[in-house]
Amino acid sequence: MNKKFWIIICLTVALLGFSIFEMIYASTTTDSLRKELLALQTQISTLIENEETDLSNTTEDTISLIEYWDERESILCLMFNHNDMKDLTKEIIQIRSYLEQEDLEEAYVHCTLAVRQVDSLTHLIDTTIQNIL
Repeated sequence: MNKKFWIIICLTVALLGFSIFEMIYASTTTDSLRKELLALQTQISTLIENEETDLSNTTEDTISLIEYWDERESILCLMFNHNDMKDLTKEIIQIRSYLEQEDLEEAYVHCTLAVRQVDSLTHLIDTTIQNIL
C-alpha cells in the first residue's frame, strides 16, 4: 500500500512537471515569435511609408524568422493542433514569398494574419477554465 502511494505521487509530480515545462516552453516560444513578427510588421510598414525598395534587411529577418519557427514547430506540434500550426507556417512562408516579389502590402497583410495566428495559439495555452475543461 505504501509503495503504491509513492508511485502515484511520483507519477503525479512528473506529469505536473512536464505540464509546467510544456506551458512555459509554448508561452516563451509564442511570445518570442510574436515579437519578431511585430518587428517585421513595423519594418514592412516603414518600407511602405518611405517607398523604399531595399528589402535586404527585411528579407534576412524573414529568413531568420522561418528558421526560428522551423526549429520550434516540431516540439509545438505535440501541444497544438497540427492545422493551427500549418496555418501559421503558411502565413510565415507567404510573407517571405511576397517580400521576394516586392509586394509589401500583401506581405504586411500576411504578417498581420501571422500575428493573429500566434495570438490564437497563445490563447490556447493560457490557463483558463475553458482550457481545463
